[in-house]
Amino acid sequence: MRIEALNFPAGADVSDIIGLPLTGRQSATLVRFARLYAGARVMVLAATDTLALFVAGSFGYLIWARAELNQPIVLYASLSVLIAVFPLIYMLMDLYPGFGLGAVETIRRLSHGTTLGFLLLAATSFAFKLDHLYSRA
Repeated sequence: MRIEALNFPAGADVSDIIGLPLTGRQSATLVRFARLYAGARVMVLAATDTLALFVAGSFGYLIWARAELNQPIVLYASLSVLIAVFPLIYMLMDLYPGFGLGAVETIRRLSHGTTLGFLLLAATSFAFKLDHLYSRA
């Protein structure tokens, strides 16, 4: 039987969950390992989302800004740090590790997180009066 660390109640008896007799030390080690594994899984998912956003942004630049508008990449290089905003928001909205939520709840959290991300970016742009090269609208 698979152990899901995120659904582990505090002080749970691991031997009842996995069906094997374990000592207290083995049980504690197994719980620590399961939590560490869950944390690593969240980090991998966040890293792959960040990579996907970077690749999508790069393709968007190559297809539109470079090919059609003839803009240099330096104009967009300073914005690449903002790619990490969305996976961070998704992590805070408990969209990782990506299971355990229904489809409707996942879409709701994803929509709210994405909206929040764009509102934060727009508010930051207005508050700091960023360079005129970037549209604040």
